[in-house]
Amino acid sequence: MYFKLLLCFILVILHIFATEQVQAGNIMIYPSPSCSRPYKPYQFNSEWELQSFKDDYERYIRCMQNYIDDAYDDIRQINNAIDDAVMQAKRDF
Repeated sequence: MYFKLLLCFILVILHIFATEQVQAGNIMIYPSPSCSRPYKPYQFNSEWELQSFKDDYERYIRCMQNYIDDAYDDIRQINNAIDDAVMQAKRDF
């Protein structure tokens, strides 16, 4: 439950960052995750269907976690570039 709530919060934050305007009027559009959420039937008719859903759900969670990890890496790289630009600007004056 906590993981799902955290995942939703992170996705909302990423969505906000992805739609913000950046310097010089350019718009940065961050790609959406390519993960496909598995369909959960109202009722499972066999143990195989249940296990198949669980496997698909685990793949979905791993895919979303990879997306989030990659997004955080991108944010770190952007922050490093900003820090470098600030340091360069301070050195120039």
